[in-house]
Amino acid sequence: MIINRYIFRQINQGTLLTLLVLVSLSLFFVFIGAIAELEAVWAFGDAALGFMTFPNLLAIILLSGVLKKMTKKYFSIKHKVYKKK
Repeated sequence: MIINRYIFRQINQGTLLTLLVLVSLSLFFVFIGAIAELEAVWAFGDAALGFMTFPNLLAIILLSGVLKKMTKKYFSIKHKVYKKK
């Protein structure tokens, strides 16, 4: 879904080379996924998920001090009470 939106955006911007690269990569991975063994496909998916997770965990660790400060500031402010009717 994300790749499709990116491809449509590239079509609108007129970058044909990027479009060809993305479509080629998509077709390549669909082909490999269709002919590869199931264990290899799952292993690749797990590795890709790990590569995407690592930068997020690193950002969470590096921004934890900022988050703690913002949370203390938010809860120190007196908020209006929401009442249901």
